[in-house]
Parts: sequence; C-alpha cells; structure tokens
Amino acid sequence: VGGVNTYTDDISNLLSGQGVFSYYIEALEGNGNIYGFTENSTSNIAEAYQDPLIYIPNAFVPLGESGSNEIFVPVTTFVDFTEYEFLIFDRWGAQIFETKEVHKGWDGKYKGKYAEAGVYVYALRYKTSRGEYLSYKGSVTLIR
Repeated sequence: VGGVNTYTDDISNLLSGQGVFSYYIEALEGNGNIYGFTENSTSNIAEAYQDPLIYIPNAFVPLGESGSNEIFVPVTTFVDFTEYEFLIFDRWGAQIFETKEVHKGWDGKYKGKYAEAGVYVYALRYKTSRGEYLSYKGSVTLIR
C-alpha cells in the first residue's frame, strides 16, 4: 500500500560547524496502518564530511569608514576550531600577530601601535573535518 515519504536535510544553520555531519534514516509507522502498529526504526549512522571553505582578503583598512574591511581575518566554514592558527609577519619576517581563535583577526596593530601601511605576510594552518592538516600562505596589504 502506498504511503507518504518525506525527508529533511537542511544544514543552513550549521555553517559554523566543523564539517562533520551524521546522517541516519528513521522510519515511522504512520496513520492508516491496518494492524495499528506505532513502531519506528532507525538505520546505522553514516558520517559525511564537508570540505572547508576559506576566503582570505588581500587588503584591509584599519580605522576605515564603518562597513569597510577594518580587521584582517580569514572567513572560514567547516574548519576544525581545535587545530587553528593564524600568523602575521612583517616584511623582515618578524611575527607581529598570532591567534588560535578562528573568528579573531588582526586589527593592524603591533605592540599597541598601528603598523605602517604596506604588505604583510600571513600563514594560516588548520585541520579539516577529515583530520587532514592544510595551510595557506600569502600576503595582505594594509592600507591607511
């Protein structure tokens, strides 16, 4: 006898997660069962891994007008927060900023003072939901 099959797969409110999704199927005995059963059954759990999505700006303007890019921070989705490191270096290779917090960025300061306009180097290291370690290196322009 035909029935109604429905499913739900909305992960839009989970974009800040670390990229591991557990799926299972739950079968529920619906109305219209001639035997009066109200049973349900759940399948085994299958894990799905979402690859991380990273966007890294190439310039920022500390003390810029409201709405401008005032903090230099990579925009990440599906990154393992426990294994995250973001570093900034000056043109001579001296480290001037470090964070292990995925939403914390560089405000353009070094030792409490605003750094000079120019090009700085960044290094980003993180772990994916699959347990792989990835890194990005590049440059960002600080504009005054």
